Amino acid sequence: MRNFDDPFEDFFDEIQEMMGSIMSSIEGGGKIQNNSSPQTDIQEAEEDMIITVDLQGFDKRDISVKCNGFVILINAKNADLEIDEQIVLPRIGNAEMADAKYRNGILVIKCPKVRDGFDIMEIEIE
Repeated sequence: MRNFDDPFEDFFDEIQEMMGSIMSSIEGGGKIQNNSSPQTDIQEAEEDMIITVDLQGFDKRDISVKCNGFVILINAKNADLEIDEQIVLPRIGNAEMADAKYRNGILVIKCPKVRDGFDIMEIEIE
């Protein structure tokens, strides 16, 4: 039963539930699923898009990067943590020319913009 005199009761219940979930995952040998997104920055240069992602605590071999020209998919997985991230590109990218570098916990993906991409056409409304 809720005690209306304690404004923090719900807050503490949520924390206790969250900690119980984390502890049962660790005790069961499972990974902690990170529901928050890693720090991400997207910069547009004239020819390229540069995506920077903070993936501290992972080794290069723990990370998978895929791109279809519209979305970059990042999966990072180690013994303790797993991150799945989808980054929608602001422009169409050339996935075949994209490259990625990982140093000191920072993943930098360089994806050239497609110059001769899709034409924008007006659609007549009937």
